[in-house]
Amino acid sequence: MPSSAVPQIKPLPETPSVLRQVVDAVRWEILLGNFPPGMRLKEIELCEQLGVSRPLLREAFQRLRFAGLVEIRDRAGARVVDLSPSELADVLDFQTTMFAFISRLAALNGDAQQKETLVREARAFEENTRRGVYETVRDFTLARYKVQHQLHVCTGSYYRVNKRRGFVSEIMHPHLLVPYRTEELRLASAQRWLRLALLVAQGDPDETERYAIEVNNEIKAAVFEGLGIPIPQTWART
Repeated sequence: MPSSAVPQIKPLPETPSVLRQVVDAVRWEILLGNFPPGMRLKEIELCEQLGVSRPLLREAFQRLRFAGLVEIRDRAGARVVDLSPSELADVLDFQTTMFAFISRLAALNGDAQQKETLVREARAFEENTRRGVYETVRDFTLARYKVQHQLHVCTGSYYRVNKRRGFVSEIMHPHLLVPYRTEELRLASAQRWLRLALLVAQGDPDETERYAIEVNNEIKAAVFEGLGIPIPQTWART
């Protein structure tokens, strides 16, 4: 009779896989504008620079395609996604809707400890930004994601159901980092996060949602102004 005992499995090392490292490396080159929108990603050159095989690089491209950063066409290879002004407006409108929704849920569903953690992390984020701790846009963005993650935690069951691949995931595109290019802009963003965290902690969903929409409308305007392109007439000013 076969044994019902679970066999012992050797623990895997707690290091990211090569594939994950490649995805992360290319993603940040795209987000920071080193691989600009529309640029063709040359497989041979990237394989040589990263020291990986072409099949592995192509799998990384597929994951970046799923993230909305890369488009892949038959016989044309992979390119960095280039959004038109109207497409960019649609992305920003969608992000505003989702951000306002999760902010409202956080105010409604977060428990006292979750909200306290959110305020503490937002306050530390603001203080570190003011002190110039984050020297690059990447450092600032990773710190911002930590605060944003705690906002997602405060949504309660919605976070628990979606934490693997959630509807609360932020849309990633290099244009969306435009509002954080300077120290002044980064500090303004950190201050907005702190105010939002305090509103969530107060438990007022209506005021929290209103402020979340206000913040994202400011981000929309900053993106288009920073890119030097007119705002499309179809832009929904939420």
